[in-house]
Amino acid sequence: MKTPPEAALGGLLRDMPPDLQADLARIGALVRYRPGQLIHQRGDRKPGLSIVVSGAVLFSATDAEGVRVATTRMNPGDSFGEFTLFAGLPRTHDATAIGETEINQITRAPFFALLDRRPALRDHLLKHLTRNLALAVGWLDDERRLPLRTRLAKRLLEFAAPDEDTHVVNITQHELAETLGVSRVALGQAVAFLRGEELIETGYGAIIVRDIEALSGWIAAETGLEPLTVE
Repeated sequence: MKTPPEAALGGLLRDMPPDLQADLARIGALVRYRPGQLIHQRGDRKPGLSIVVSGAVLFSATDAEGVRVATTRMNPGDSFGEFTLFAGLPRTHDATAIGETEINQITRAPFFALLDRRPALRDHLLKHLTRNLALAVGWLDDERRLPLRTRLAKRLLEFAAPDEDTHVVNITQHELAETLGVSRVALGQAVAFLRGEELIETGYGAIIVRDIEALSGWIAAETGLEPLTVE
């Protein structure tokens, strides 16, 4: 498995010691997916840990009427499948590759064998899962009290990857609309507002955050709260 560049690390690999990253790479299998290819379906029961190496993964669910709703996007360094290992739960969403995507797939037996050998990995996983729980609680709070333009700004702040003096979010506005659970028209209006505030620029299949500190300050003013960061 290739190791993502430091700037791209997020999720599980964030702040993970290099030796632990190497151990996870060693026990996994690198699987490549084409753009739009299904990685797993809702209801699948095959347990395993998946770590995004390159590209991205979109998670979605389709209701009885055939309406698909995207819930989140994962980038290099992010992981999924932990609950299939620790709780024996089935997959709750469809996972689809965004662009050419590579994933380190780790099956159950080698994962738990490594966990037994490396207590530091267990500690890191606990921190990672607790951080994700805190983020989920924050998203629920956002849904209840923040306007779309502010929720969009917060998501862009989470997704932004460093690129020289700007930060680029490689996601289409259609995918953003699905992730936030809103119409394409409503999302377009929110994007236009943030662009008018000179906080973002739009590009082909991407949104560029012009100044992370400025966007963070704008969010703080809109919510009355300083955005929380994980040390």
